[in-house]
Amino acid sequence: MMMRRLALCCLLLTLAPTSAWSKWITPGDEVKLDKDEGVAVFRIDSDADLSEIRLDRIGSVFSMPSLKKLSAGKYLRLLKLPAGEYKFDSLRLIALGGMQEYSWEFDDQPNSTFRIEAGKINYVGDVVTRGGLYRRISVRNAALAAMDTVEHDYPGLIKRYPVRYCGDMPDEFYPFLIEQQQKFAKTPAILAASLPKPRLAERDLAEILFRRFEVSGANLDPSGKYLVEYAREGDNQIVRLVNLDRGLTQPLYTGRRPLFDLEWINASRLVLTYWDQSLKSRIVDIESDGRFRVTPIEEEGFVLGVLPGDQGDAVFAAISASGRALTLFPINLSGKLDRKTFKRKNQIHPEVKNAVAWMMDTRGVPRVAWLAADADTTILYFADDGTTHRLEIKTKPDESLTIAGFDSNNRLLAMTNRDREQVELALFDPITGKVGDTVFGRPGTDVLHVVLDRHHAVVGAAFIKAGQLETRFFEEGDRILLARLQAALPELNIRVDPETSAGRRKVFAYGPTNPGSYYILQEATSKLDLASSLAPHLEERPMLSTRRIMAKASDGFEIESFLTRRPGSERIPLLVLPHGGPVGVFDMKNFDPEVQFFAQLGYAVLQVNYRGSGNKGTGAHKDGFGQWGKRIEADVNAAVDHIISLGGIDTDRIAAMGTSYGGYSALMLGVLWPERYKAAVSIAGVSDIPLQFSSGDITRSRELVDTLVKFIGDPRKNLDELTRASPVYRYEEINHPVLLIHDRNDQRVAYEHTRRLEALMKLRGKPVQVITVDDGEHGLVQPATRVSTYPKIAAFLDQALDRSETVASPLGSVSGVRGNGARDEWHLLKAWRAPKGQFNSAQGNALGSRRATF
Repeated sequence: MMMRRLALCCLLLTLAPTSAWSKWITPGDEVKLDKDEGVAVFRIDSDADLSEIRLDRIGSVFSMPSLKKLSAGKYLRLLKLPAGEYKFDSLRLIALGGMQEYSWEFDDQPNSTFRIEAGKINYVGDVVTRGGLYRRISVRNAALAAMDTVEHDYPGLIKRYPVRYCGDMPDEFYPFLIEQQQKFAKTPAILAASLPKPRLAERDLAEILFRRFEVSGANLDPSGKYLVEYAREGDNQIVRLVNLDRGLTQPLYTGRRPLFDLEWINASRLVLTYWDQSLKSRIVDIESDGRFRVTPIEEEGFVLGVLPGDQGDAVFAAISASGRALTLFPINLSGKLDRKTFKRKNQIHPEVKNAVAWMMDTRGVPRVAWLAADADTTILYFADDGTTHRLEIKTKPDESLTIAGFDSNNRLLAMTNRDREQVELALFDPITGKVGDTVFGRPGTDVLHVVLDRHHAVVGAAFIKAGQLETRFFEEGDRILLARLQAALPELNIRVDPETSAGRRKVFAYGPTNPGSYYILQEATSKLDLASSLAPHLEERPMLSTRRIMAKASDGFEIESFLTRRPGSERIPLLVLPHGGPVGVFDMKNFDPEVQFFAQLGYAVLQVNYRGSGNKGTGAHKDGFGQWGKRIEADVNAAVDHIISLGGIDTDRIAAMGTSYGGYSALMLGVLWPERYKAAVSIAGVSDIPLQFSSGDITRSRELVDTLVKFIGDPRKNLDELTRASPVYRYEEINHPVLLIHDRNDQRVAYEHTRRLEALMKLRGKPVQVITVDDGEHGLVQPATRVSTYPKIAAFLDQALDRSETVASPLGSVSGVRGNGARDEWHLLKAWRAPKGQFNSAQGNALGSRRATF
């Protein structure tokens, strides 16, 4: 018995509690590692207080220590751990003032396992968690930022022990940085240069072009009597109701609560849904005298759809208490809508517990439910015979499948490139998951969206042709109508809504010279009236047109590009704007304030659809796989060659600028052709390709990481190739001025990219300047930030390209331009009451100005 007890004690000592294995390191501690110990570095990045993060040592019976009582914020935690394999187990969140805790499992997320090496500083990663109860957790790589904090809080520690990153994907940056610091230890420190002060004209132009569009959309009621306009005035959301018969405008809703949805029930009744901590819906009845009667719906949610007819029958999607699922109820909007209406006995498909979206057929019957899933899409399909079918829709990284809606025969349609060379509109069998016959397709061109009639049946499809939107309607009458509109509104992309019962249609037209205008077409009289503009402050200010140009790469690949510049033959600077993505994204003839800003300042602005760009079919996408820093940049440079051959370009003043991948491309163009590109501006750009596999929101799932591997390459197999294609590791070849702009909380391309390139370029005294943004966006998104930042970019380019001349913008001064909240009802009434001509395609009337009549 005694021997058994001794054996048991020895076993317990061997499997000692984890607190005896690990030792926390606090600032000021003297750090001494045993021969089998390493330092583990964690950074916590949380928007909420955490009770603990549990760790496990792989192969151990006992759990490893927990990181406990973690407050919200971003900070370090260091501890000594025995060498070995570890994993993150779970995270617990404190909620409701400490009264409740919620737990999330790390499962098999990227970077959730790690290996500690003895005698080294092992950076595990940043544990990032944000959101409400419906939050995600991830482990992300920000090694340089973490080590900077280690050096600050634990001076000298990094000099004593080598640093390594121990996530899933390799990252050799920090050893590379130490090597460069030792190599150039005697290089004097370089103080960061300040950006030149923007000119008044550049600030004025930015205020005109980058301010928030006043109008965000418009909606025509089924009868065609009313137009609803969505607008903003300062921080307020504005919904305006325009009586098209009387030419009168009334404010329907004003407030700071974001509008979620608007659903017309009939010509005098609609439902407004807005977000006020939860979704709140209000029935709005329009009285004959123009006044409104508002009735609240006593349930959180929104109207999913209205049933055919004029009885007020609809389907209401209620939000569950957790906010994670939808439940459906039949309602009559003419009746009383109290809590009794939303009892479980009235629920449609009560067996569905976790639907996050629903789709109705053309008869108003809920037929498709999307279920909550992290990876593959799962749907439930309810057949006409009453049977229910569950289907998991799995797609490959280069494959897409989007359920588009029901046709007039209630057959389900999808936009997909499955078993096809391009995205097409095709029949989809939700029972077997198979894609059937093509309804509409165009060789070498992807279908972008479908066109629905007022009963939600598919009546057409849209795609891009020669850089412009083209819609192919299935009915001859619609095709003739569209041709007449294109003749009346040349050079603009046109979207036509279904005909209302009053014979009116809403027409939306937009293009390089027009951010977007809404017209009302009265087919009976062939009148086309301007009803609303997205940016009325730009209506009388001339924009520059865009020219589509084709070139060829050395291997025969056809390169589409778009050039925007002032007319004339003088030699002017060229600004090259590679788009982001790179795979699947594309440029077209569209209004782009960034393009207009620099073109108005006297630049020729070039946008290039390099290989891998979207809209050209599946094969064209694949052409861009693995081409970072290779053929993609060669395509961009070939397009520049062609533009130069056309004349009018000052070849001594060429710069590159872009966002996301475009920022990466702008940097690499200067690395690959330093004699041509004299400056680079990288906005939220990738500078270290291997880092992209372990940082940013790509770390949410292994599927996303695998997709990135397919698109770029595998750093576990081709690390040398990917580092060779990274500006960070070729920083010594960058000798022209560089401006890096990055949001500190960018979730797509981590701020760490900019920190790394900045650190190395400053180490060697390279001309680099940095603008840091704190909007929590990927790129320059917020209007106020764009207004303040683009003049700085212009000033940087002026200095880098030695442009001392002053270029006057034809847009004029900002004086007289109303602020974000200054538009009144009069402007819309003025547009509506302007004299109208006749819409006649035979006469070939053109849009001679922003406010032309027909």
